[in-house]
Amino acid sequence: MKHDLRWLEEEGISPDDFGLVMAVGGGRQTLDLYVILETVIKPGVSQTRSTMSAVKGAKGREKKTMTTPYEMYQQLIARVEAFGEAVRERYAAQLTCHAGCDHCCYQDFTVFPVEAHHLAQAVAALPPNERQRLQQRLQQADHALPMADTPQPCALLHEGRCSVYDGRPLICRIQGFPLFSAMIEHPDGSQRDCCPLNFSTMALPDIESAAIYNLDLVNQTLAAIHHLYIQATGEPDARVDLRQAVRDALAHLSIQAAASDEADAPL
Repeated sequence: MKHDLRWLEEEGISPDDFGLVMAVGGGRQTLDLYVILETVIKPGVSQTRSTMSAVKGAKGREKKTMTTPYEMYQQLIARVEAFGEAVRERYAAQLTCHAGCDHCCYQDFTVFPVEAHHLAQAVAALPPNERQRLQQRLQQADHALPMADTPQPCALLHEGRCSVYDGRPLICRIQGFPLFSAMIEHPDGSQRDCCPLNFSTMALPDIESAAIYNLDLVNQTLAAIHHLYIQATGEPDARVDLRQAVRDALAHLSIQAAASDEADAPL
């Protein structure tokens, strides 16, 4: 299938920025960067420039409806989740990931600003008592003395479960699944990997290519959305520590609550 990517040049975007020449084993993976670019990135870029649909406002004025970079991120999440569901169905007996299995949650993660924004929405949706517990866990972690060579749990981990599972970052959605990356270098030259608890009775080379996350392509697509997001919002072009992203989300909610209380106070 031929992909017409001239729209990238029209938008001032270099195809090389997204590694479009990358191929794995002579062919691209099911989670295809071309498809993601054309179904996630392109519609958003095009709609940002022109009105794709118009609805009449209350006063009869036309109101533009545009896909924002954040909405592109949500669409990418949906594609990644759908791919994961397909892998679960195909290899149900080989995947042991379940609630309470938190081995991959003892790492220091960073996220792009667009992911931090998504995370903030999830934190804001928590019931007040859960947000308070989250704040307390952060404070306890801040005052705890770090132990050398001892991995620290994610700030969102509570009793083996993610506090905002539905709003977790992209990297957390891929953890545990079989994946490919040019950065993976095994002694035998292979570039596939997955959680050692999964596919324990099946060799990684035997997994169908269509069930392998191409981590490089996912990351490149996320980087493209990040690029559009910081252009639209003016936020710094830098990754954010996940723990700090949670702190910022809670602090923002506190400021909003204080402002609301002040506005409601009797004169």
